[in-house]
Amino acid sequence: MTKEAGGALEGGGGERRGPRCGASGRRTLRWSIIGAMAAVAALANPVAAQQDPQDEGPLDAIPIESPQPEPFVDCRGTAAVGGSARTDELINDCEVLLAARDTLDPEGRLNWSTGVYMGHWTGIRLAGSPTRVDRIHLPFRRLSGEIPAGLGELTAPTYIKLNYNDLTGPIPPELGNLTELRQLILNNNQLTGSIPSELGNLTELTHLQLDRNDLSGLIPPELGNLAKVRELWLGYNNLTGCIPLVLYEAYRFDRERSLFPSMPACAPEACKDTDAVGESDVDVRLRADCDVLLDAKPQLDPGDELNWSTKLAVEDWDGVGIVETDHGRRVGTLDLSSRGLTGRIPVELSHLSALTELDLSRNRLTGSIPGALGYLSDLQVLDLHGNLLRMTIPVRLGRLANLTVLNLSNNGLRNDIPPHLGNLGMLIELDLSDNLLAGEIPAALGNLARLERLALDDNRLTGEIPRELGDLAALEMTDVEDDRLAGEMPTELGRLAEVLLGGNDFSGCIPRDLLDNTRNDLDTLRLRACRDR
Repeated sequence: MTKEAGGALEGGGGERRGPRCGASGRRTLRWSIIGAMAAVAALANPVAAQQDPQDEGPLDAIPIESPQPEPFVDCRGTAAVGGSARTDELINDCEVLLAARDTLDPEGRLNWSTGVYMGHWTGIRLAGSPTRVDRIHLPFRRLSGEIPAGLGELTAPTYIKLNYNDLTGPIPPELGNLTELRQLILNNNQLTGSIPSELGNLTELTHLQLDRNDLSGLIPPELGNLAKVRELWLGYNNLTGCIPLVLYEAYRFDRERSLFPSMPACAPEACKDTDAVGESDVDVRLRADCDVLLDAKPQLDPGDELNWSTKLAVEDWDGVGIVETDHGRRVGTLDLSSRGLTGRIPVELSHLSALTELDLSRNRLTGSIPGALGYLSDLQVLDLHGNLLRMTIPVRLGRLANLTVLNLSNNGLRNDIPPHLGNLGMLIELDLSDNLLAGEIPAALGNLARLERLALDDNRLTGEIPRELGDLAALEMTDVEDDRLAGEMPTELGRLAEVLLGGNDFSGCIPRDLLDNTRNDLDTLRLRACRDR
């Protein structure tokens, strides 16, 4: 090492610069190999090595300039991460941001350095266990650089907001690696290029705002994978083409509010001008529904039990019901009960936005219930009982405000009953029996004022019965048999028409009103009657 090099290391403070592993390290290695090859060639042919630079030759034909490697800052043990005890995740995020700093902020307005604790860095919030960068919040900061691709190496940020700056260049596809991201806000910059299809990997996103830039090209259909998105802003760019059908149907936003591009939906391809929907241009949305079903069929019906084909009119497809709407004919019902289906429930079904009934009961469907079904705002009946479904009940089913029947019984569903089901104000029947559900019965179910039948039996439910259930005046049958419920029975249950309580571990006594109702089978409880109730 030369004296100058040694001095650079010794006098550089906490920021020691050198080759970094990863992309920049690979580039450094590549150029080192090229340099070594040139040295070997010079030893093999010293005459050629001393050739006049003005002479033409193979080396002059392709001039090579060794690029400077990206600077690497070692954050370990520095004030930025709070000393040597910090986690590898925080150290990684520190090094990623310092490597990205000059690209994002060439004017040097950010105070990011190894001498300042990251919790005090401009626009950075730390959170999580282990500690990591959770948020990057830098709107209105006059940032004039580009969005660094290296941000895709952050551990697990949930929020990136860089709007209202002067950022240029493309949106790095590497941002698609940040699968924990909930919000990506990049509007009101000068970003160019196309929207990366990799953003479709960000399935936890609730907000994606790319409006008011200079983006061009087509809208990638992969954005249809973002089932949790509530706001998708793409307007005021230079986008061309049409809105992919998977987006047009999935994100039914107010077009002005959401700043969605004012462009038409892409015309369906698979079903267009086929016997499935005919040649009429009137049923554009029916063609879209036709395409959705054909896309869903391989997952739903790998055994090819259904007769769905472009050679047969959609109204003659197995289990498909057509309805007339203000926007023409649509697929309104899908009744595929007892069809011998052995696949999975495709998320594509959530794009059938006119669906009022979905019955896939008594099949052998596996996998999980797609949370995206919660976007079927017109759905009135969801019946999936008698399958082999696993995992949890999606919270987003609590968004189905028009649902009257929810039957998920006789599956292998696990974990808690989401309290969000208490938002289903139109619900008449709720059957979650014969699963592996655990935890307590949510008191929020007491909000279901129209409920007539509640079946929670044959699970692993624990705790006490919420007294709020006694307020459900319309409830005709309540079955909580063969769970693991305990504690005293609330007197409010005596108001209900029929309550099945056997096979639990209740204590105390049986309220008089429950005993006086001859429809209640309470003999197996082996408890005395309450005297003071």
